[in-house]
Amino acid sequence: MKNLGPLSATWLREAGIGIVFALLLFISTAAADEAPGPDPLAPFEALIGGQWTLGDGYQVLEWGVGQRSVIARAYQRGADGPRLVSEGVWFFHPGKQRVVGYFTAVGMGIALFEYQTTPSAAGLESEIVTWDEKGHESHYVERWLLQGDDRYLWQLLAPGDDGLKPVSEGVFTRQQAGNGVAEGPP
Repeated sequence: MKNLGPLSATWLREAGIGIVFALLLFISTAAADEAPGPDPLAPFEALIGGQWTLGDGYQVLEWGVGQRSVIARAYQRGADGPRLVSEGVWFFHPGKQRVVGYFTAVGMGIALFEYQTTPSAAGLESEIVTWDEKGHESHYVERWLLQGDDRYLWQLLAPGDDGLKPVSEGVFTRQQAGNGVAEGPP
């Protein structure tokens, strides 16, 4: 392309890039101004707060920054007091277009839990891949079935040749903060 003075190839290229950036900024601003869709983490709202107790263990769920994630910690009670045994976070993964969770644990024989969680009419259902310290994986389905404001049925199921088979289950009940229960870690 020959030099056209102020309309040189360089100037046209830079002006074109500027126009593209301006359009992208306008489009992204317009998209941000649109009404947001349903919050994929909304089903966790009923589980936030207090301590969810089962046997000699309990878990605490709280919102992460900007309510863009849910942080969960599990504790085991013992002679020396509560001990943190697992922690992790659920969040909406924009690339996968679903809620995912990543958790680590100690003393459980499992080093990493990978969740893909879907809300259901009854609560939450997750497909879980667990990894032990040697890198062996196992697959499970976990259900949290709400039974009122302060109670849910927890079920762990393993896939088998003829469908899902129960591995473990229990009922978690919430103890609210202020009744001798601290909100968050012990």
